[in-house]
Amino acid sequence: MIRSETVLPTHGLEFLKWCYQFVNDTWQHADRDNSLPDQGFETELRTRATLRFAPAGWRVSQHREMHLTGNLQPASGVFHEIDLVAHCSDVVAVAELKNRIGSPPEKNDVIVFFAKLLD
Repeated sequence: MIRSETVLPTHGLEFLKWCYQFVNDTWQHADRDNSLPDQGFETELRTRATLRFAPAGWRVSQHREMHLTGNLQPASGVFHEIDLVAHCSDVVAVAELKNRIGSPPEKNDVIVFFAKLLD
């Protein structure tokens, strides 16, 4: 969530720009894995994010991250899968990745994502 009065650090803007370019340009020309419901979107984004950001000192989460890459525990005691977490010195970028053909993300996708973060 980004509020208008929030000033994002340069690293945060860099990550958002990269994600936009991935979805708008890179993914449009990427090979698809039609055996997966998301056509390999999550795997491709994480792989490319790791190649792009890890050499610059970012920590990029593994598949099915459960601790926000920092050994964090949820208040409820119930662990939540987060699709992608990328840390650098002044930014923690958390992403829920959806790519369902013919079905854009819905209101409940957003509600569940925020619930995971708040917990």
